[in-house]
Amino acid sequence: MTIKISQSSRYLVSVCGLRTQITGMAVLARLSRALRVRLAVAAGVLILVASFATADDDGAKAALSYLKITLPDKTTAIPNINKSLDILSREKCDHPVVNKLAQDVEIEGYPREAANALVNFADNCGNSPEELYHAGGILLKLSDYPTMIEVSNKLIKLDPQRWAGYYLRALAEDNGGSPASAAVDYKQVLVINGSMSAYNSRVYEALSRTYERLNRYCEAAEATETWVDLDPLRNRSARTDDIIATDFAKGNCTKGLAHSEPADELIPRRRGSNVATVIAIINGVPGVFIVDTGASFVAVSKSFAAKAQLVPAAKEMKLNTANGIAKGHLSLADSIRVKSLAANKIGVVVQDPESATYGSGVDGLLGMSFLSHFEISIVPNGVHLKPRN
Repeated sequence: MTIKISQSSRYLVSVCGLRTQITGMAVLARLSRALRVRLAVAAGVLILVASFATADDDGAKAALSYLKITLPDKTTAIPNINKSLDILSREKCDHPVVNKLAQDVEIEGYPREAANALVNFADNCGNSPEELYHAGGILLKLSDYPTMIEVSNKLIKLDPQRWAGYYLRALAEDNGGSPASAAVDYKQVLVINGSMSAYNSRVYEALSRTYERLNRYCEAAEATETWVDLDPLRNRSARTDDIIATDFAKGNCTKGLAHSEPADELIPRRRGSNVATVIAIINGVPGVFIVDTGASFVAVSKSFAAKAQLVPAAKEMKLNTANGIAKGHLSLADSIRVKSLAANKIGVVVQDPESATYGSGVDGLLGMSFLSHFEISIVPNGVHLKPRN
């Protein structure tokens, strides 16, 4: 069936191949009852769809006004975005929905609007650290560091004991040309959550890089060393050794120390183990050592001794260790440093290969010839060393 409307307000109706001209009100009378029902239903559907569209449009406008952002009609008409806006017009503080909305709006090419929506939502609803952090991440991609700092300040004010605000602000300061401020905030992140495995590497690396930009190379070396010391067997690599050595040389660190003053130090146990391992620097050469209070001397392998220029005496000697008696040859290290603690002219035993069974990646034992220079305490999470008065 086809219906064509002419300019003379007359209708040409074709039903089942029969063509008839009829006028105005006669159309409905001539049509079959079934056809009239269909037309009525179709008209009702159109009215219903139009009413829903109007309702959705009103909800979207209300939510946009509440979030203080503007989006093109074609964007608000996208089903996911329209649905989120409609929900927010009724549930103004729905946290999952506003984050989903921001994600969808950013994907559609409106990151600034997404960030503004999250910040305004947080201002209206309060207790919105997730939304502020989400906004900060978007602003970082936009390189809008001043606004990112404003958002970070809001996050810190909301929850000063949470690391996220300081980390966000450090990133903004670091990328925005304020390395000194960034260093303070990176350190604050580590103070609040120093065991944060997912971010430790990033934060320590960023802190080290920031100190390098400030020409504070000894502190840069210290940051890298601290990261390695958390788990030497896992975190130490040729790259970290090179970074430490380079910063050490550039800083011309006083008396071979990257740390300016001796301080109390904790040597942590390895994860899932009772063994405490640490980076020790012997004659300027770093290595991984097991802390062994049962060993009478510091002990090293022949390969490490060669790198550290430790010359073994000809006479063989016996060394007491936690695992029993081992054989080796006595030598003398000009200096040994562990974190901020150092001692000079320390007896070291270069062990015979068959005795030097420390485990994969370990260069030796940190024994009492070094440890006795400090006050030692065995604590649940490791070994505590303290400078003697």
